[in-house]
Amino acid sequence: MIRLTLLSGKEIAINCDRVERAEAMPDTTLRLVSGESIVVLESLDELIRRFAEHRKAIAAAGICALQQRNEP
Repeated sequence: MIRLTLLSGKEIAINCDRVERAEAMPDTTLRLVSGESIVVLESLDELIRRFAEHRKAIAAAGICALQQRNEP
């Protein structure tokens, strides 16, 4: 999950796997697979950066788990 800020200033956590798309119109709007839309303060570029970091962390954790499983 990643942390984002609603326009009200409230911090929320979003499951990246539930995001269908994101648009800058001009506010950054997330469209979830449920059909719900969420408007956040973060820019589209910042959102993409956070999603990429999140995915990288998950991939690294998976590699570590595989390495530990294969150790004698």
